[in-house]
Amino acid sequence: MRRVIPLKTLSLVSGGRALIELDQLPGQHYLKSILFTVPLTMLQNAAPAAVLPRTFNRIVDSLKIGRRVALTGQALDVMNWLMTGRDQSATAYITAGAGTFDRVVNLGLSFSDPTAYEPDDTAAAVELFRDTPLEVGFGSLATIFPSFTGAGSVTPGGFQALAVIEKGAPGKVATPVQLDVVDITADSRLDPGVYTHLGIFKEDGTAITSAEVTGLTVIIDGTPVIDNATLPQLAALFNLLKSDGAAPSSYSTTTPFATIPGENVTDQPGGAAAAGATISAEFLPILFPSHAGKLTKAWACPTGIRIKYSGSGTGLRVVSRRVEPVSDAQVVKAAAKMNLRPPTTITAKTASKAGVAPGSLAELVLPKRVS
Repeated sequence: MRRVIPLKTLSLVSGGRALIELDQLPGQHYLKSILFTVPLTMLQNAAPAAVLPRTFNRIVDSLKIGRRVALTGQALDVMNWLMTGRDQSATAYITAGAGTFDRVVNLGLSFSDPTAYEPDDTAAAVELFRDTPLEVGFGSLATIFPSFTGAGSVTPGGFQALAVIEKGAPGKVATPVQLDVVDITADSRLDPGVYTHLGIFKEDGTAITSAEVTGLTVIIDGTPVIDNATLPQLAALFNLLKSDGAAPSSYSTTTPFATIPGENVTDQPGGAAAAGATISAEFLPILFPSHAGKLTKAWACPTGIRIKYSGSGTGLRVVSRRVEPVSDAQVVKAAAKMNLRPPTTITAKTASKAGVAPGSLAELVLPKRVS
């Protein structure tokens, strides 16, 4: 049975930091995801400017859980889009006009993979989080919303975290995930690991144009898995293979507001006459599983990943999700934290209940069942 547990409510202080302890979660459950939500009342001053939806993600400047999670709000949004095929945290636009606006910012951190064949293979037992609080850093509201300073203001309500947990069969040690953000240049390397998702974005939330990335190559162990693909091609491939909708998010900043949520990544030029051929994508989807994807189909990268791109783009970042193989010794340690008896048998948990080959990728990345 799924449960939603309210965690600590924080006062959002511009540029501040705070901790959210996870030790109050009830035992014998698995942590699927955490939703962060905060209402804002915003008075725009006499020199108004439109505020785009992705700007709001920057309210969360940093989010850390031990060594496994080190993200920003913008990276959270991109990762959710990669994982689900749609933009779940698109906040409504604010027009270029003075006045008072109310908005709610929602950002989700998922440990489960919602569209995977076995979504909860990576949802760890809550007991494993009890010694590791969640650290939140907030961005500068004056920097994020410059047209709301002076005669204007931004008044946040309580910053609330909601944990989504589910009771499951005892004895499962989930496959750990690691979520990271890395700055890249035109020729960069990422650490070794088994990657399930990878995307490229800009921290300020602005789009990446087809002039900034004219071609991109991804090399794993000397083999190109993406070979000089263009930005429109990368966007169109995501829309073909993963997107859970049929339209991009609306860019209208005038009344009436369009209500099209972010689904497809933009893969077309502007629609107006003389708009030009440049295409602006919200982010670049690089590695992602198809619907009902399996951990055994992830990208194993024992020597890391090399990313090369051509074009004028600067200030690009990678957000990645990796799964970590767990040794038998680590399984025993995790079982002790879960208050299980010392295991006598450790096996890979498979949907078919069949065994896996020793030393195979399946043995490394699938969750473990202890008895």
